[in-house]
Amino acid sequence: MPSNYRKGANYEYKLKREFEKEGDTILVIRSAGSHGPVDLVVFKNDSILLVQAKKIKGIKSSKVYEIGELKEMFKDSTLPVKILLNKEIIYDFTKK
Repeated sequence: MPSNYRKGANYEYKLKREFEKEGDTILVIRSAGSHGPVDLVVFKNDSILLVQAKKIKGIKSSKVYEIGELKEMFKDSTLPVKILLNKEIIYDFTKK
């Protein structure tokens, strides 16, 4: 039986492949074993996606805090950044 780490890594690779298949994706970078708020960084033609990949439903409060920190970090940015949980946009800094 795969460990939780392996299950999470497999899910990250699955999401990575899905993003790579999308026509407007330039590059996808996986942040292996980071334990931070960002598991994948996806460079699109018109935006940058910061993705937290979660195979299970719900999200730990520590991750919510880290995502909140990212939101604060990018709130005044002119970069076209979106923060996603899996493939769902939770913060979109391209719409000001």
